[in-house]
Amino acid sequence: MAQQDRNIIAVLGLTGSGKSTFINRCIGSDVAVAGSQLNSITKSPQIYNMEHRGLPVQLIDTPGFDDTDVSDVDRLQELALYLTSMYKHKTNLTGIIYLHDVRSERVGGVALKNIQILQDLTGIENFNAITVATNFWTDPPAGRSLKHESALKSEPKFFGTMLQASAGYWRLQMTETGGQTDCLGLIDQVLRHKLPVTALTIQRELVDQELAFVDTRAGQRVYRELLNSTRESLERIKQLEARLNETLRQLEARVPNFVVEIYRRWVHWSWG
Repeated sequence: MAQQDRNIIAVLGLTGSGKSTFINRCIGSDVAVAGSQLNSITKSPQIYNMEHRGLPVQLIDTPGFDDTDVSDVDRLQELALYLTSMYKHKTNLTGIIYLHDVRSERVGGVALKNIQILQDLTGIENFNAITVATNFWTDPPAGRSLKHESALKSEPKFFGTMLQASAGYWRLQMTETGGQTDCLGLIDQVLRHKLPVTALTIQRELVDQELAFVDTRAGQRVYRELLNSTRESLERIKQLEARLNETLRQLEARVPNFVVEIYRRWVHWSWG
């Protein structure tokens, strides 16, 4: 089968947003291992093949980027390398599905980071190939979920900018044990709005411009956040050391020397 005959759909979103479960519903069996919100099972892009309405479809299960740590840098780099390999082999994505848990009453830094990484990876010229799918709806929809949806769709820092640039939108009615019909309906929407996806920003940066990963938009973002997180951690350590030293000075003035020496040795043992 020629590569261009495949319909390739990347599935992105936070850990726990339902990516692996969505793929399982589409295929009709538990082929993808679903992770919890505390531990992302998917460490690198995983490929799953299916046939839908006589068309070959390939779903790419991607890792969530939920922490500013080295593993997130590694995961993003693995995804970037996979997308780069596609580009070198002249294979384009048919579309991108981004899953978001509508039960979240606020979108914090982690969720915003994921949205920004998505935008950095694709570029605004490819926003029309993205379908934002809100997940975990109740029946009937909860009022707080409807309010959250409205903010997600209207505010530029969330999905507003992408939707204004012709990204698609879908309410995904998926449960722990069912929802296959609605999941396949989402696949239908992506295939109906199949667009000739141009090279993603990350693909142009790594292949055409020959940039190092750290110099790409997405790479700069995760490394910058990693650096900021490291600085904050070091500052907290300095503050804690200062408090420990102050406690030591107070002990020296109030208690016998042998007690102070025990505390001093404990501090040295704990902090090296």
